[in-house]
Amino acid sequence: MLKNILKLNAFALLLLTFFVSSCTKEDADVVADNYGSVETYEMQKSLNAGKKGCLEVVFPVEITLPDDSVIEVSSFVDAKDQIQAWKEANPDVDGRPSVIYPIEVITMDGETVSIESKSEIKDLLKECRSNFDGPRGHKACFKLVYPISVEFPNETVAEFQTPRAMKNALRVWKRLNRDSDERPHLVYPLTIEFEDGSTQVINSGEELKAAKQACRD
Repeated sequence: MLKNILKLNAFALLLLTFFVSSCTKEDADVVADNYGSVETYEMQKSLNAGKKGCLEVVFPVEITLPDDSVIEVSSFVDAKDQIQAWKEANPDVDGRPSVIYPIEVITMDGETVSIESKSEIKDLLKECRSNFDGPRGHKACFKLVYPISVEFPNETVAEFQTPRAMKNALRVWKRLNRDSDERPHLVYPLTIEFEDGSTQVINSGEELKAAKQACRD
């Protein structure tokens, strides 16, 4: 009788160990899935960017991960995927990813701005309300179709074949013109591409603002 009880207890302990192990793995998987989604959402929210924000980020952007490694992302969706993959490979590392400044953004009015800190984003968005309501989507409103031309405050116009080329030029301009009250702006007409692959020709800052507003509604 005692032997049967011991066998039963051993079997129950084995089942409990298996159950706890399975739950731990499932919990870790849930944490990894949520980590990628939540962190990308928080990134969009802090930058006030994407479909629900007031800005569009010019990718690529670099992100520092909690283990101090750096990744380069080509979109918010790419950020979510890479952050989630990192968490799955590093489940025991705590901390939050962070964007590396400077970054470049496009305002709803079509200004192209190099941002060197989070405080600069706050100054840029004093008159803009975001509409973030939870970590869903991770999409940009639209992306620019290159080549793109930018007019600088001294009335020179430069054409850029890639977003990286435009980012570099905006950073140089910002570094050399820190006291300027004016900003570079996009030259129209230009073409934007939405997440479904459709495109729209934009002929003015007002049309760009309307396209951005339509994403947020």
